Amino acid sequence: MRSVDAVQLSKYVTEEVDFLKMDVEGAEVSVIKELSDSGKLPLVKQMAIEYHHHIVKDEDMLSVLLSTLEHAGFGYQLGGALPRPFERNQFQDVLIYAYRKTAST
Repeated sequence: MRSVDAVQLSKYVTEEVDFLKMDVEGAEVSVIKELSDSGKLPLVKQMAIEYHHHIVKDEDMLSVLLSTLEHAGFGYQLGGALPRPFERNQFQDVLIYAYRKTAST
């Protein structure tokens, strides 16, 4: 495993963003919440988020991510395959296409 320095995405969102692609290996909720808390999320028109469900076993945060998007005026579509047979806490990549339904502030 390798450590890397992280910076807040909101520092780089200074104007409207047409499309944001996010693949941050388990930090999706933190990044989206930080964009929301900073007031920068409404500047994003649409995004593709690769959400890593159960990257930490027993941690269910998908509803937090989707709720944050909904409260910011986004709609979304979900895609993902789940191998069978079903197993509890199974890792799953979920692709979230989110699009702003309301005008930016």
